Amino acid sequence: MNDEKFNDFLQAANELDDLSLEGYFGEDVKGLVERRDDMETTNYLVECLDNWIKDEEQFGKEKVKELMLIFFELYTNALKTDGQKTIDVLTCFWKGTLDNPGVECISSYMEFARINTDLKLILSEVQRKSNTVSSDKKKIATAVITAYSKGVELIGKILISCILLEKIEQGQELKIMEIYDLTLYKKINLFQKLSNGRYDKLVNSINRSIRNADAHLNTYFVPSRSEFVFKIKKHNKIITEKLDVPTMLMEVYPQPGWIVQAFVYSSMLLIISNGSKDKFNEKVKQIFEK
Repeated sequence: MNDEKFNDFLQAANELDDLSLEGYFGEDVKGLVERRDDMETTNYLVECLDNWIKDEEQFGKEKVKELMLIFFELYTNALKTDGQKTIDVLTCFWKGTLDNPGVECISSYMEFARINTDLKLILSEVQRKSNTVSSDKKKIATAVITAYSKGVELIGKILISCILLEKIEQGQELKIMEIYDLTLYKKINLFQKLSNGRYDKLVNSINRSIRNADAHLNTYFVPSRSEFVFKIKKHNKIITEKLDVPTMLMEVYPQPGWIVQAFVYSSMLLIISNGSKDKFNEKVKQIFEK
């Protein structure tokens, strides 16, 4: 690897390792990263998946599995047309390209993981209090909105890979910067047009109004009503949309995380399939036949 060219990737990867080795993402992740250099890539990824598989308390795991199958369909169809271009697109997501290393997304992934971990720490801190006040509720709500916003931002980058994979399947020319510069709304429309709506489950969960409201600092939480409030520009007017706490926490906030997990874990499975068909089949059985 050309270290100078891929400086952003290496810096983000090193920061992710540092946080992992500090135990920031939990002891399982810390132990795995400590042993990584002594492991084959396939075995390392198998253990990464095992940590996820054995986590029985995770909310929405069945949703993640559904989305993993969608990503695998994308990979498979693109691989049938051009295997090398498919691998290049998936590699580009993490480290960028030699000509354009700045399009790497590992730094965005690291921020997403860090902010969601911060949210868990804030929740734990508040739950330990004997009396929860309005400022505690607003602190949690702000962390939720930030985490959701970062998740949708990362999904916008995952959509670039999805669009490129669909273009590979159709034998179209790949121009990453033309896609990179599109708004989230236009990326979604392009992906749906290219795929004829085959993967709508992947994009229908993205609440663009909430993402845009947060970007324009028009999002806030009202403790007295337990409502998230979003001011949205629509048809030259500012309108107000409201969400109650259960809807935000159980239906809206988790969606980006499910999509990101599905993309990451399906990518791991793809790499495992190249390293060991037996281990791939074993993991597929564990994940999808439970």
